[in-house]
Amino acid sequence: MKKWWKKLERAFERISRGKKLACNVALCAFLLVLIWSRFGYPLPAELEFRRLERTHLMPRSEIVFSNGARSEDGLRVSRSDRSVFALDGTELHLRGRWFAGAGKEWAVLACLDRSYNSFIREIPLDGGPTLAPLARPDWYLDLNGYWVTQGWGETPEGHPAYEYEYHNFSAFLLFGAPEETVRAELTVRDGGAERTGGGWALENGLWLLGVEDGEARARDQVSEIPYTLRLYGASDTLLSERSGTLWEGDAPSFVVG
Repeated sequence: MKKWWKKLERAFERISRGKKLACNVALCAFLLVLIWSRFGYPLPAELEFRRLERTHLMPRSEIVFSNGARSEDGLRVSRSDRSVFALDGTELHLRGRWFAGAGKEWAVLACLDRSYNSFIREIPLDGGPTLAPLARPDWYLDLNGYWVTQGWGETPEGHPAYEYEYHNFSAFLLFGAPEETVRAELTVRDGGAERTGGGWALENGLWLLGVEDGEARARDQVSEIPYTLRLYGASDTLLSERSGTLWEGDAPSFVVG
């Protein structure tokens, strides 16, 4: 064994420095590919979204939404939560990594977080306001969003104390809102109870709506969840009102993992 090892050392010594470097680089690349394969060949978020579009035979869309912003308030519940900023500066946290793309008559919504159950789905657009729940395909509603209020208060002893409060909500992405929309109101009737929430204007004409105080429920636990969406303009003028049922007539979702 020692003789064999010495022969190997002498042979390795005769190899030029450049060839040694090339061998080391090749070995490192091989090991990195093995590690990459163990995690399912993940790609950077935007490339992963494009790969999902291709593998599910969807046309290439224009990316109009992503919650990849770096958090500024430092109050995330989990390090895997990602942020998106509304036009008014509000930081909104979402569980999972989300992308949305749009075409002329359709939109694509995808969640890329495997721990959250990744999926991609196509959403038909009819030219009017179209609501898309940010929830897994096997759930009707999911408390997957939150925003935080912060400020100074007092302890019971009267000492100054910094306070913050989390507001959890079920998140919805709204496509096709009129340009003059300044306020959005969404009401869902879940289990006989009505829940109403507002929303935040985002870039690319989108709105993120949130209904608080809900309970995550699987789709097989309820038959339907009716909703009413109202959009208001200046002077609180009603611009649009639409009622329907969540997921009704929805295109199939493709669960990734």
